Amino acid sequence: SFPDHSKELIYFLDDPRNGAPTFSILLLSKLISSKVKVALTGLGGDELFAGYHVFKSFDYLDKLKKNPLQIFSLINLFKSHEFFRGMYFVGFPFLDKEVRKTALFVVFNKSERKKLFTKNFYEKVKKYDPSNLEEVPKKSSFVEKAINTYIKIYLPTSLLVQDKMGMAHSIEARVPICDNELLDFSLSLPMEQKLKKGELKYIIKESMKPYLPKELYNKPKRGFSTPFAIWFKKELRSFLYGFLLEKRTVERGIFNPKYVKKILDKYTKPSIDGPLSLIGVNKIWCLLQTELWFRVFIDGEKDLLRKQNLSRFTNQIIN
Repeated sequence: SFPDHSKELIYFLDDPRNGAPTFSILLLSKLISSKVKVALTGLGGDELFAGYHVFKSFDYLDKLKKNPLQIFSLINLFKSHEFFRGMYFVGFPFLDKEVRKTALFVVFNKSERKKLFTKNFYEKVKKYDPSNLEEVPKKSSFVEKAINTYIKIYLPTSLLVQDKMGMAHSIEARVPICDNELLDFSLSLPMEQKLKKGELKYIIKESMKPYLPKELYNKPKRGFSTPFAIWFKKELRSFLYGFLLEKRTVERGIFNPKYVKKILDKYTKPSIDGPLSLIGVNKIWCLLQTELWFRVFIDGEKDLLRKQNLSRFTNQIIN
């Protein structure tokens, strides 16, 4: 069930980590563990060679900063299926100072954190500033700041998640794209070779163009995502309300239940879609991960999980 898998996920991770794909990685590791012991992953390609849509949006901001009169002509950088997501990423930095400083997308900004946490807990964490997590050269462009942040913060976290999920199921997940020499090479490239005329991963695509079928070369980017945007509005909606507003969660004294309910009411509506749905998934998943961590590691549920996993590994050895 979802609650059981979620507790198992947090048990293997050791700490709460945002990013809905972690759930899919857990399930995939379970699925292939009986047949595969070494797996190759594509981790690093997007960070090293500008493969995320957010980079295209920051590149748009850089070009707009140089010549504001290009505002409408630059919109053509976004393909039709990227437009609304791209415009969201373009607008977000203007709305949030923490994002502008480092290109780091925070789940809850300062004003939201004040409403999310109880008064007592907020007093303990109010000086926390996520924009100080990574120093970025002041003269860097928006897109350079974004890539720097993703390489130094997001990528190491992703590497750790994949390694832990793999090791939890006796799988060695290798990351050939994160080779030291390839990393150095990518950092030496000018941005125009990574992101050219709105084309993500430009140099990789061009270098492989002679070897790939045309239909594969032109295929839109697809991330390894988890359909929480659908689940949270349907199958898991009642679970979210019951779990995050449960007496046990409220008495922990971290989250303000009125604001948590406001988040659930807003983002689990069937009508919510597009960028707003993505925002909601990240917020709700963050709340879930935090409460699950407390239940597993503070309330003592890890002992039961440890026994269950020991039994599973024993059965694998015997069989």
